[in-house]
Amino acid sequence: MKKTISIILAAVFAASVFTSCASLEKRTALDPKITVTSSDAADAAAWLDARLETIPDRVVIGTDAAAYGVDVSTLDDDGYFIRNTDGEVALFARTAVGLDRAARRYAKAVEAGESVSNETYHEGYRVKRLTIAGNDISEYAIVIPDRTDEATPFAASELSSYIERSCGASLPIFTVDEYEAATEKPARQIKITYVDEDSVDETLGDE
Repeated sequence: MKKTISIILAAVFAASVFTSCASLEKRTALDPKITVTSSDAADAAAWLDARLETIPDRVVIGTDAAAYGVDVSTLDDDGYFIRNTDGEVALFARTAVGLDRAARRYAKAVEAGESVSNETYHEGYRVKRLTIAGNDISEYAIVIPDRTDEATPFAASELSSYIERSCGASLPIFTVDEYEAATEKPARQIKITYVDEDSVDETLGDE
């Protein structure tokens, strides 16, 4: 009797092992359209395969993007690149968290019937440090004339925006009077000078 019970238990155990192996094989057998370039992309690739019934593109996913000439080192932890080239969509990130976001973004576009376009999410600052005459850019304010045309404030805003996008420093904008009256202000100034039409050097052209 004990021998019979042992045989039955062994059979049940073996069956459970075979079932587990079959399930594992099923989970790891990705759609042939998906190519994984790094081991940390396995979960995102499996999620994408399970989410989409049909994958319309060849999809490459991973943190190793060297073969594609993509540098992922500039991305934040949750950042990613999506590149769509000739029917191949590359999902690249610096971390598994970023790959998960990229996979979800791609799946959302496919399910909505949208064309997958090139996209960059949470790329880090391209310029690590920006200085003027050795002084860090964060020590500066942008100062414009009190009386000027509408283009000058726009130019100041654009300058401030591009500096922030490049290195993260947000430069405040003052008029001359505002800067003089401010009690808390950066010690250094980037001055934008407005030249009226009567004083323009004609050799400079309209721009």
